[in-house]
Amino acid sequence: MYTPINISRSMKYGNNYWEVFSSKIKRIVKFYSDLEYDNWVLIESDLEVKDFCEQPLKINYVYNGKKEESIFDMWVRYNDGKEIFLEIKYSSELDSKNPKSKRAIKQTKVQRLWSEENGFNYEIRTEKEIRSNIVYLNNLKSIISYTKTRSYYNEKDVALVLKTIGTEKHKIVDILNEISSLSNQQSLQTLYGLVYEGKVKSNINEKVLDYETEVWVDA
Repeated sequence: MYTPINISRSMKYGNNYWEVFSSKIKRIVKFYSDLEYDNWVLIESDLEVKDFCEQPLKINYVYNGKKEESIFDMWVRYNDGKEIFLEIKYSSELDSKNPKSKRAIKQTKVQRLWSEENGFNYEIRTEKEIRSNIVYLNNLKSIISYTKTRSYYNEKDVALVLKTIGTEKHKIVDILNEISSLSNQQSLQTLYGLVYEGKVKSNINEKVLDYETEVWVDA
């Protein structure tokens, strides 16, 4: 529905630039701050998200008698059809006591007013929400690194890993030890790909991803 707007890096006020491949939408995506990237990790891994687009739309809005332009950080569409525009900000950027926050506060007000008047859902996300579970976030980053291509998906490997796991909880190290026909790298690529797709459950929201991580398949 939307195509990313090409933005010069010099025009963004964020820090650090990311270009990564999204397995969900099958293209390179670009982000202009570490926080935007972290938000993408959650979006990319959310099984309820069907589609998304970064820097999707530029709007024009008259605010306090002056024409303002703004570009949303992301548009997201969920499986149930709900759509939402997102703006990603550090909480310090929205602190009214911070003299440097004037621009960001005005920007989010313009976006919210435009969204309300045009019937769109709008949400501001800060590091308080995005990084509320840093263990889970970092685990997702590790898993995503295995899904940059579809090379992890081999029907025979998938069947073997799923059969080995069964419906009981197993530690990853036990799975690797039991599957002798695949290298550990092949087994991990397949396993992490299945976790990414939601076909295998795990406790990655509770502890650091390692060989002691538990995995299972719902009966």
